Amino acid sequence: MQVTCYTVFDITRTRVVGHYNQASVPFRDHANQLVVDRDSWLRSRNQQRNWETLTQVLSLRTQLLNITDPVITTHAQWSEQTVWSFVFDIEFDTVLATDNNPLGLLLQDVDHVPMLLNLTETVSTSPWLSANDPLPNLMFIV
Repeated sequence: MQVTCYTVFDITRTRVVGHYNQASVPFRDHANQLVVDRDSWLRSRNQQRNWETLTQVLSLRTQLLNITDPVITTHAQWSEQTVWSFVFDIEFDTVLATDNNPLGLLLQDVDHVPMLLNLTETVSTSPWLSANDPLPNLMFIV
């Protein structure tokens, strides 16, 4: 089963990990963003942290396969906002299912997981994942 995830959180995959090292700047991260100082390194690191948090939560019940890097896209739910999306496969279609939703367990797992804000997102949202609220900040489409 292939799933597409949409979110308004900045989940740019920068591959910036570890501690800040002044001797390593300037450089371009995996998203081709220029990192020149501690502030730009922290932004890039926090984008990566959000990506890591989301993929770790999604991996609680199953192995994610064929994960794509997140891209900036659009979605009707958030018509004029920056939206990140990525695609992943799940080997067994029923592993995340509840009686009435093929992704029901996944929706439960992501609910209220903390995320970092004030990166490059363009919408005001709560600082946690929410797929079940009237105003979700995360959505999955099979």
